Amino acid sequence: MKKMLWIALLFAAPLLLGGDRAEMQTLTYYISTLRPDAAVPALKGLAEKSGGFVVSMNNATVTLRVPLAKLAEARVEITKLGMVTDLEEYKEDLTALIIEQKARIAVKEEYLKKIEAILATTGVQDTLEMERALSQAVTDLEALKGQLRMDEHDAMNALITVYVNPQNNGIRPKNQRWSRWGFVNTLGIQPLTTAGEAAR
Repeated sequence: MKKMLWIALLFAAPLLLGGDRAEMQTLTYYISTLRPDAAVPALKGLAEKSGGFVVSMNNATVTLRVPLAKLAEARVEITKLGMVTDLEEYKEDLTALIIEQKARIAVKEEYLKKIEAILATTGVQDTLEMERALSQAVTDLEALKGQLRMDEHDAMNALITVYVNPQNNGIRPKNQRWSRWGFVNTLGIQPLTTAGEAAR
């Protein structure tokens, strides 16, 4: 029975997710600006304005969650804060994971119904054993539902980390070479000088 239910739910995947794939989007920006003191509060305001929230924040790094519906707008606002010297982004497909979790929840709920039915017809000693099994099953079910909520939240909200003047804090982007002259990096023109070096 469990196997048949599991297979049925897997085939019903498009219906379970409304026909869409569930993806977690992660973006990491590196920006150079002459006003880092203004950039960090602006990023905090961006999270609130978009209906998201700040995950963590200090004087040089801000990590925020932004609803996917507002991601395009957030990307534009971030580029206004300074020169983007590097950008890393990737997507992780959570579709199979969410489908599996929903299938496991359905199986666990079916199991609970069976325990409850048995409890109505057992003796005192058997009842104690069944109640322990019921308690464990409820705990497992709540854990599964909690994980599902977290994964669905990840699929609906992009995770964005912005490093403000990372070169001043010993952080070096993967794809960007920095000038040994600090003021050049602050001006945000390093991508131009790097391009010039590559052309020679």
